[in-house]
Amino acid sequence: GSELSYRVLNQDQGKRIRVVISYTDNQDFHEVVIADKIKLDNGKLVDLYIPYILAPPSTPDLIDSSDSGDIYDNLTNDSTPTFTGTAEPNSTVELYADQRSLGNTSSDATGNWSITVVDESALEDGLYEITAKVTDRAGTTSAASSALSITIDLTSPTVPSTPDLLATSDSGISNSDNLTNDITPTFQGTAEANSRVELFASNKSLGTTDANGDGDWSFTVPSGSTLTEGSHVITAKQTDTAANTSDGSISLTLNIDVTSPLIRDPSGNTGATSSFYYINDGDKDIHTFISNVNNENIIWSLTGGMDAELFIIGETNGNLSFKDPVNSSNPKDSDLNNSYEVVVKATDVAGNFSTQSVTIVPE
Repeated sequence: GSELSYRVLNQDQGKRIRVVISYTDNQDFHEVVIADKIKLDNGKLVDLYIPYILAPPSTPDLIDSSDSGDIYDNLTNDSTPTFTGTAEPNSTVELYADQRSLGNTSSDATGNWSITVVDESALEDGLYEITAKVTDRAGTTSAASSALSITIDLTSPTVPSTPDLLATSDSGISNSDNLTNDITPTFQGTAEANSRVELFASNKSLGTTDANGDGDWSFTVPSGSTLTEGSHVITAKQTDTAANTSDGSISLTLNIDVTSPLIRDPSGNTGATSSFYYINDGDKDIHTFISNVNNENIIWSLTGGMDAELFIIGETNGNLSFKDPVNSSNPKDSDLNNSYEVVVKATDVAGNFSTQSVTIVPE
């Protein structure tokens, strides 16, 4: 129930009279000044107008779940966001976007209120000043609250550039053929400044990274997402600061090769780690090496052995020979016993390799 009373206050030695209406409503106590008069020397009472001022609501606050992307930046892709605030308890709160009403709600007994913008009032791309007004049950409406500036961004960003395999991750004979034995390679590219970039291998996410203020980004595949041997289609998507996500980029085809070539020995055994050869005294040519991989895709080299400086090998054909004809009467090997040692290395185009220790004895 409600209880209404009034009192007349005689202030300033009888010269000032104030009429105050007091009432309770649902156990809430209110006082309203309805008249204020001052008594002049001639005895007349003159009205003093004292308006009743209803305090405006608090500044509307965009709730975290409506603030897409980074919270607290008031940049969102939610066109029907939710706002909260406080106002006169048990009153009507109306929300505005640049003076356009977005709807109203009631504050509860403690003054809290919440409004979700309905579809019919959905916000489009742009910057808005969000304010609120409160109307009490006596019909008095407050001034507008302080404004909250929000930005609505509903536009998806353009696709990022095609991912590029970093040259240092492109192993083998070429650092630009996208053939590598690196199972955790590094990619780079460009996107919208400060956007979040997600990398994919054949539609499987490899992880995310952030573009810098210039839009440059770099991403190294983590150990938990290592790439398997074979062909992979690498693409990227970017998500802007409002959480809008682009379509996938143009793809990069990456080939992973982690299988080492195997060198054959004189008996044709594939994968032998050592071999032994006799050659005729006075000869230079020893053997033409082959692997289980087409020799056109193999680079041959010498990588060790006590007598390596005495040999040469054809880089593309695997032909091993002495630099000078061997002479058993005048041995040149390191221990002068006519037993020459050298290590042959076969490297494929992806940079995988194997070696074979070779011993040569002249007869």
